[in-house]
Amino acid sequence: MDLGIAGTRALVLGGSKGLGRGIAEALANEGVTVALTGRDAASAAKVASDIGPSARATRSTSRNPNCSTDCWISSKPISARSTFWC
Repeated sequence: MDLGIAGTRALVLGGSKGLGRGIAEALANEGVTVALTGRDAASAAKVASDIGPSARATRSTSRNPNCSTDCWISSKPISARSTFWC
């Protein structure tokens, strides 16, 4: 299915396992560059590695009030075109 979102960026909070991981993988399959977060840096990095070069990972939790801002800023170099997903 072509959703017309290839070339955009997505930030997936909780993307290191479960539903978040599934969302990150599905977005990457659509050509989206994915930045994902997880409570465990190693788990998040493993998922990003499994997804491929279009994915990046960082350790962060929603308990951090700056989580989405910090993660989005740290992922910015991966693409110029932006779309925010959660």
